[in-house]
Amino acid sequence: MKNIGLMAHVDAGKTTITEQLLFHTGAIRKLGSVDAGTAQTDYMEIEKRRGISVLSAVTQIEIDGEPVNLIDTPGHIDFAAEVERALMVLDGVVLVISAVEGVQSHTEVIFRALRKKRIPVILFVNKIDRVGADCANVLGQIRARLDGNICPMYDVTKQGTQEAVVVRRDIREDAALLDEELFLRYTEGNLSEEAAQKRVQAQAEKAEVYPVLFGSALRGAGIEELLEAVSRFVPDSFGDEMAQPAGIVFKISHDAQMGKTAYVRLYSGTLKNRDSIWNVTKTAEEKVSQIRKFRGEKYTDTGILKAGDIAAVYGLANASVGDVLGDASLVPEPVTWVNPLLRITLRAEDDAARPKLIEALRMLNEEEPTLGFYPPEPGREITVNSMGMIQTEVLVQLLQERFGVTAVPEGQSVIYKETPSHIGEGFDAYTMPKPCWAVLRFVVEPLPRGSGIEYVCKVPPKKLPYRYQNHVETAVHRALKQGIYGWEVTDIRVTLTDGEYHHEHTHPLDFFVATPMALAKALLDAQPVLLEPLLAMELHAPEACAGKIIGELVGMEGEFSSPVIRDGQFFVEATVPAANAFDFPVKLASMSGGHGVLTSALCGYRACPPGFVQTTPRRGVDPLDRSKYILWARNAIGQFGDQL
Repeated sequence: MKNIGLMAHVDAGKTTITEQLLFHTGAIRKLGSVDAGTAQTDYMEIEKRRGISVLSAVTQIEIDGEPVNLIDTPGHIDFAAEVERALMVLDGVVLVISAVEGVQSHTEVIFRALRKKRIPVILFVNKIDRVGADCANVLGQIRARLDGNICPMYDVTKQGTQEAVVVRRDIREDAALLDEELFLRYTEGNLSEEAAQKRVQAQAEKAEVYPVLFGSALRGAGIEELLEAVSRFVPDSFGDEMAQPAGIVFKISHDAQMGKTAYVRLYSGTLKNRDSIWNVTKTAEEKVSQIRKFRGEKYTDTGILKAGDIAAVYGLANASVGDVLGDASLVPEPVTWVNPLLRITLRAEDDAARPKLIEALRMLNEEEPTLGFYPPEPGREITVNSMGMIQTEVLVQLLQERFGVTAVPEGQSVIYKETPSHIGEGFDAYTMPKPCWAVLRFVVEPLPRGSGIEYVCKVPPKKLPYRYQNHVETAVHRALKQGIYGWEVTDIRVTLTDGEYHHEHTHPLDFFVATPMALAKALLDAQPVLLEPLLAMELHAPEACAGKIIGELVGMEGEFSSPVIRDGQFFVEATVPAANAFDFPVKLASMSGGHGVLTSALCGYRACPPGFVQTTPRRGVDPLDRSKYILWARNAIGQFGDQL
């Protein structure tokens, strides 16, 4: 059993490759087409109409009699969260690169995440038959922009033509450059091709070397070679089927007949129909009603899920994306790199439909947690997070087609983050009204950009038992979702320096109430500053547009590299504040007569200008309003996690 992901920058051809893999392994009898809306893994109406993948799709093939789960992920940056979630469950990835466009910004982002997780990767250079294909140039880009050892396994003849084919190459020289022992054997003339192949295979399985293949998904060239590579270079899933069950929910959808569908990767144990399993994240028992394996829209009721495998599980009523099931110690930590850039305000076209819109968004938020949707208080605006214009357009279409709700986008703003400007301290003694007792003291301090959140506990268990320490740590991460200005807090170290409990008066949830109050005081003392998101842009357009484009980049406060002029085309890379780039795609299209090409990706955050403040409405009661907050929190105990 293997679990393979297909990933790429948009339009690199990954869904067409999935279609070819299904066809070549006999999973389907007729090739579908992305352009015609007949691809097996693009089964939503929106995907068929737009010709892009919006959601990841799980399907299954067999390679040499061995079952392989394929996860086809979206390539558009707006749906990068689907890619991020797929990384939690994969044994290997086929990363697709266009032989014409080469390595693009989103490709680099994906590859960095794969390296961090040490997931084996096969690089597949697609579209070798298209005019403008330049495989040598793409290999140079891979070496320069993707930080890793590569080994081209094939050569290409007649590239850029319909007769383009791949030819197996002698890899001894390439392998020798990757390994000191092989280099000595090569220079001595006693390195065989078989030995070189075995060493590359062993290193590829450990994500130390990345094999490079070539092909044309449209014509099926290189697909058999890719199937062979998946079999050779990606290790099998492993897991003890006799151990306690342990898994993770990486995808949620809703079925009209069956209800919530949770796609689960099981790392150990076995799960069957009518089994119960503990949802660690939700601290709730879940009962399995049905287990299915999918191939496109078709399915088989298997009734069982074994260690190392993936399946759709029904009956997990409390489950959300990212939930850990069973033994949490056996589930790997996820890699997170997706940050929504925009906050969109939505209005129901008909006021009477507002409740229906809120319920629809609640369901969609289970499937896509980055929407960040919380039911608003009466009279408050309805807001969701978005990665960009395409995701917003798709969301509006989904609401109409799936739920029959017309939602009108009324405005958008950048999603800022908060970080402390210096060290701050906060203390709270939550001892009234009894029964309650939780005393806490925090120190917060800034960390370098991109550090995220670091939590440290310096209180010994004799003074604060581990169960309460765990409550505090959980509550800290929840409370940091909303800082002093209402934005998420990042690049911060939170240290618990003191804490007390009472053996009679402490209620199990007292530290969930006390933590946000003490932490809010520490954040206020640390005088937080706002961080704004930055976009890394790559664009090319006709040479005649160069002056206008440079002027726009300057006007957006962008920083850019020296422009390159080649074959009548103008190329430039830039870093631009996201808040200044809302209208740039439209302007670029106008300036270039529709011939400009732009790719962009989040590349980090920087401090806003001194004195700049932008607040966002808070969900729930501000912990700094202590009396009101305590009344609200005590009344909310039982659904506290949802309220924070």
